[in-house]
Amino acid sequence: NKLVLLGEPAWSGPVAHAPPPAAKNPTLEGVRAGYSARLVTDIRRVPVEMLEASLAANRLPGAAMSWDTLITKFLDDRVGTYHLRPELKNLKPETLFIWGNEDKFGPPVLGQEMAAMTSRARCEALSDAGHLIWVDQPERCTQLTREFFTIGA
Repeated sequence: NKLVLLGEPAWSGPVAHAPPPAAKNPTLEGVRAGYSARLVTDIRRVPVEMLEASLAANRLPGAAMSWDTLITKFLDDRVGTYHLRPELKNLKPETLFIWGNEDKFGPPVLGQEMAAMTSRARCEALSDAGHLIWVDQPERCTQLTREFFTIGA
């Protein structure tokens, strides 16, 4: 009966910009640079194990082609969150958007707009946080989520 969404949901704004294509020969340095450029505000917060896991996933056979195909189809079919906005009025669970104020995929105003389209939602924007808000601000995300799930429980 409650829903928490961490970070900008897929293409919340009217214009979807594709991320760069997947690296054909990924390296740990490349993964680190990608996280730093698009996903977090401070790369020092990202555990090396997380970067290594991303690298391993990126090195799986077919991973680059799969990613590129997914992004192309997503953009071609226009199935991003922005195109689902008319359905938000039907969202039943009480919803909390937790958004990074420095999310490269879309500003918190998009979450505030979506929250206003539902009858029981709100958006919390956290400072010094990017798209992977739970990596940049884990304590604050945990606090907000716990409070949200315990209030009225």
